[in-house]
Formats: sequence, C-alpha cells, structure tokens
Amino acid sequence: MKFNFAEIPPLVFFGLLFITDFVLFLVGGLLKVTAGENNQQKKKGDKFLSYSRYGFFITFLMLIVFILITFLLTKEEKSKLPFSLKKTPPPPFINYPPPPQFIKIGNFYFSKPLKLNEENYITVSALYAILCKKNNKYDIIYIGNVEGNNEEPANLLENEQYNCWLEYCGQETKNLYVAFRILKKNQKKKEEKIQKILEILENQTNPVCQTSNSHSESINN
Repeated sequence: MKFNFAEIPPLVFFGLLFITDFVLFLVGGLLKVTAGENNQQKKKGDKFLSYSRYGFFITFLMLIVFILITFLLTKEEKSKLPFSLKKTPPPPFINYPPPPQFIKIGNFYFSKPLKLNEENYITVSALYAILCKKNNKYDIIYIGNVEGNNEEPANLLENEQYNCWLEYCGQETKNLYVAFRILKKNQKKKEEKIQKILEILENQTNPVCQTSNSHSESINN
C-alpha cells in the first residue's frame, strides 16, 4: 500500500513531535534543578534531557527528509502532465469575418439594409429594395433591378422615383436605405425571371413609390 503524506497534516504531525521533545526537555531540566543532592533524580533528569536532544535531532531530520521527498514528488508529477496542461504560449488571435446578414422581403432574401447615400453606385446586376427607416422598422417603398458594371456603375439617386422616396421619408436622406439581391451572370431567360420576381415582390410588398397603393410592408430591424 502506497503511503501518502497528505493523509497526515504535516504541520500537526511535526508540531506534536516538537512539543513532545520540548516537554521532555522541561521535565529533565526540572528534575535536575530540584534534585539537590539526590544523584538518582539527577541521572533521571539527564536521561530526559538526552531523550529531548535526540528527539529534537530526529524530528528535525525527519522534517528535512519530508520536505525533500515532497519536492521531488511534486517535480515528478509536473513532468508527467499532458502537454495541453503545461504552460504553452497562447494561440494567435484569429479575426474571423462576421457572418453575413440578410433580411427577408416577400419570399426572397436580400442583403442587410445599407445607407442609400453611401451605397448608391451599383457595379453588378442586382435586384434592390429601397427602404425607409421609421421607428426601428424598414418600410419597403420601392423594388427595382439594375444593370451595373465597373466601367459604368448605375447611380440609384438618379432613379425617377427618387423624389417619391424622399417625400415618403420626410425629406430625410439619412433614413433611406437599400438592400440588394445579386443576380447570377449569364442566366438563361434572365429578363423573364427578373420581371417575374419583381411582379411577385410588388404583389407581396405593395411599395408606395411603385404603385398608386399607399400601403407598404414593414420589416423589423
């Protein structure tokens, strides 16, 4: 059976040993002082003093051995730790890009709303929705499509319905937003599909600047 020093509190164990040695020393000294001419009591006192000296020496030696063994065992346990528990340099911080954000308009997904006055130039083929932000909600006020490229980007601010957008949004350009749905290149029957999607979206959202209907659908922010 393996002996474990932790089962006996070291301070209590060695404290009791030192106290015992000290009591023997006191008893021996008392016997010597009170012996007078009694040689037998003096010899008895000498024995107690001798016992206390040996006791102190052995206790001190045991304490040194205990400290040494504890140090060696602790060092050995640390050397056996798995690599993952040892001190290792922290892994380099990896700045992953944030996940893309989308909003659902009708049955279709568009990009998150972007400020129109900052994202008004379009260099791709895309469907877009003009939104007016009111009380943390986005009112859909226009649905359209655009053909843009790097050489001739399309400018949404030149749309013929731009004044309607401003009027509905209280002449506040800061509250006008745009959301995009990028279209695939070289798509067969592209124009037909675009028109079909636009018709579906118009019927589902009723944009106020696209029809005479004053109703518009709202999307929670």
